[in-house]
Amino acid sequence: MIGLADGMVRVVPYNPGWPLVYRAEERLLRTLIGVYVKEINHIGSTSIPGLSAKPIIDMMAVVLDYEDGQMCIPILEHSGYQYQGDLGMPGCLVFAKGGNGFHTHYLHILVYESQLYHDYLIFRDYLRSHRDAAAVYSGLKQRLALQYVGDSEAYQVQKIEFILKIISQSKTRSEAG
Repeated sequence: MIGLADGMVRVVPYNPGWPLVYRAEERLLRTLIGVYVKEINHIGSTSIPGLSAKPIIDMMAVVLDYEDGQMCIPILEHSGYQYQGDLGMPGCLVFAKGGNGFHTHYLHILVYESQLYHDYLIFRDYLRSHRDAAAVYSGLKQRLALQYVGDSEAYQVQKIEFILKIISQSKTRSEAG
């Protein structure tokens, strides 16, 4: 149902079981790191009903300060998450869950009210409420998955322009509204 080999790209039709997988992992995370975390959100394409996605559950745990996030590193590593650094996103702590080069979950720990925190939520919420944009994004993801089957980094880079455009449109509408 979920999971993908490291570096591989495969986009599959939306699975209504993804929110259930997220909620189970959210409960586990609250038990493990809840003392440090203000909120946990389901983000990424698996959080958008009807959207095709890589079958990996993306989550965002929100902390009040960066030091709280750092306190989570050994706890998560002891519980099967591999710390990945910031992956080029300063202020973000990224973890992958799974083993032997196979990932089922990604966890991003961010500081509450940071720009990246807002951008993740803006993008998710925009696609949830604008089905036309979600359909365009789904088509883009499917085309890129065929083009970059074994290169997840190139796949991610090729999506950036669309993602930034949606975030910018959403911010512009919000400011004008």
